[in-house]
Amino acid sequence: MEGVFGVNQEFYGLRKIRVKGAKREGFMIFFGIMADNAVKIAKRRAEK
Repeated sequence: MEGVFGVNQEFYGLRKIRVKGAKREGFMIFFGIMADNAVKIAKRRAEK
């Protein structure tokens, strides 16, 4: 799990959270993880 989060920090802008508030920080992390999942799904579909 740590490695996956490290990749997300580097490539999806999660190294520094640029919003304030716990709810907004949670959304920022959520959307970063969703972007990572979307990229993985697109790559799998392109391979088929």
